[in-house]
Amino acid sequence: MIKPPSEFEAQFIAARWTGDSRGFSPSLNHHHVGWDILDSFNDIHIHSESSSGLECAAGDIHFQLVQSPCACVERWQSILHTEFIGVAFTHKQYCVLWVATDGAVFTSNDITDVFGFVGSDIMVAIRNELIGIRSQPLMNDDESALNYYGDAYNRGDSRLFDWHLYASQNRR
Repeated sequence: MIKPPSEFEAQFIAARWTGDSRGFSPSLNHHHVGWDILDSFNDIHIHSESSSGLECAAGDIHFQLVQSPCACVERWQSILHTEFIGVAFTHKQYCVLWVATDGAVFTSNDITDVFGFVGSDIMVAIRNELIGIRSQPLMNDDESALNYYGDAYNRGDSRLFDWHLYASQNRR
């Protein structure tokens, strides 16, 4: 079983997390960390202590299986050479956390087509969501600029996630 980050454990317990299996039945791909996350946290809904975050609005996380990735997620799944499992809705259901095969966590949203990197694993992603750390957008090779929540990004911007390196490490 996966435990939540210690600084947020009281919030998880208040949301009915017990540390036991949530009875989540995995699909045929038993070896994807996304299934372990869902078995540990399925149907747990936690909220940040404040809506003000360090870099952006702090959000809530509602762990549940997210079905049917959108075209944006499917495109990045292919580019990054990984498989995503949707494990949670965030920010009052308009964003989704997607866990890659290696455990890295990404996000999509209902506002833009921009895909973002949230953290290297679910612990980092939980912290970043609950304390309001901005995700790093991914810029496709055919784009020269993008706008993400009011911020302009141009090719080479250090705030962008280096997906080329990530994808090269995932090639099979």
